[in-house]
Amino acid sequence: MDAGVGYDISLMGLTSQFGGVGGIQDINIEIKAGEQVAVVGASGSGKSTLLRCIAGLQTVERGIVKINNVDATDGKRIVVPPSERRVGMVFQDFALFPHMSAYENVRFAMEATSGVVDRSKIFDLLELVGLGGRVNSKPGELSGGEQQRVALARAVATEPRILLLDEPYSSLDAQLRIQLAEMTRSLSRRLAITSILVSHDGDEALRFADRLVYMQSGKIVQEGKVEDILKQPINAELLSLLLPIYKLYFTHDGGQFLQACFSQPIDLPKQLMDVEKIQLIYRPEDISVRQEKGTGHLVTDIYPIGVGFEVVVAVNDGQKLKAIIQEPTLNVGCEVCLHLDPKRIFLFTS
Repeated sequence: MDAGVGYDISLMGLTSQFGGVGGIQDINIEIKAGEQVAVVGASGSGKSTLLRCIAGLQTVERGIVKINNVDATDGKRIVVPPSERRVGMVFQDFALFPHMSAYENVRFAMEATSGVVDRSKIFDLLELVGLGGRVNSKPGELSGGEQQRVALARAVATEPRILLLDEPYSSLDAQLRIQLAEMTRSLSRRLAITSILVSHDGDEALRFADRLVYMQSGKIVQEGKVEDILKQPINAELLSLLLPIYKLYFTHDGGQFLQACFSQPIDLPKQLMDVEKIQLIYRPEDISVRQEKGTGHLVTDIYPIGVGFEVVVAVNDGQKLKAIIQEPTLNVGCEVCLHLDPKRIFLFTS
């Protein structure tokens, strides 16, 4: 299938309410043609409403949706109807016709949109999504992941310039979600489609996106390149959405708690010096543990996990700290020393 040219998207002052929950407020963002963007945030933060506004399926109170440098929505006025926006959508619900084969489902979308059926293009698309050998299978004969691949091929068969994906893989298991996110990213890039994925799964979002948009209470509170956001996330909630993390909580005491916990000094940044309660967040691979008497930090539990062993340590204020070790070199009840690289931690107000 030949590559098209994705459309630019520009949202300016966009505000829309969705039954009082999940609305968006004063959204301003530019998305470049061919870019892959993941929108993350808690339920009700406005992610799906954002997609619906771009597609022209949602009433807008004020603001502008500009697609390919053309005003598609201007306030409450729909300038370009949804059918003319060159937008494909994939939802969590596969919505396949149960009496049609994979081929026929894709054919139906293509014919309904253009009035023309290109058999070779349909076969190419099903091959691209890994279903070259299942073209004659009906939805009831396909797994959930395979059905979602058909839904993706069907959306792309209409030759969209924008692909909107509203948590399409959330009902699938974690490994399959990642696999399909990678496949969708590859397909979008190959066809040069501007793609926006709504997700609550960090692994899925990171495998898919060039850029992340983080929404909270209907507003965009942070957006940028994936690597930039991972280096400097705006808050603990965003970090916990994207990565497996552990947390410690402490009250401000001039850093004495941190000095007592770890084998090296960890200085508080100036902006947290007067904050009473602070969260220290770290990734499990960034802390090292070794046996050492006299520290007061006791190993309380050890659990085997896929990548080694999770060690639970009760630190001297009673909190439980977790770390991952590769070899079972520690025993429950032993005292340990903790090392955490100050450059690898995140500190937030609690």
